Amino acid sequence: MPEDLGPSVGKIRVKISSPLSPVADLEADSVEIPTPNGRRLMMPRTAPMFCLIKAGKVIIHQASTAQIIYQVSDGICEMRRGICAIMAWGTQAEKFNREKIKILLAEAEQVMLNFGSGESGREIRERIAFYRLILNQ
Repeated sequence: MPEDLGPSVGKIRVKISSPLSPVADLEADSVEIPTPNGRRLMMPRTAPMFCLIKAGKVIIHQASTAQIIYQVSDGICEMRRGICAIMAWGTQAEKFNREKIKILLAEAEQVMLNFGSGESGREIRERIAFYRLILNQ
């Protein structure tokens, strides 16, 4: 989907981006996000807003398919002009490989031991927390 285009009429565009790369970019009828105050349903024509996201499941509803679920870390969400932009570590729930996540967790913990100070340490701690979160699901 081209970067500058909004959603089709009656849809919202859901964009999930992690600090390293895009995770998802698709159209939906609605999307549920986990917030500190409970789940929030975003629909077409939702008023512009900005909110925090807590670690949990982002559930994307599409009429043509079953729900698509992404596991995300703590992050932020901006809803504006039919685009729901989520900034958090994330992975599609049905596609993550448990063994690969264990390897990535071990690598991140090793990097944390060697380079865990300052701003880069915060990024590494966030990634470690996300890997632990999805392994505990």
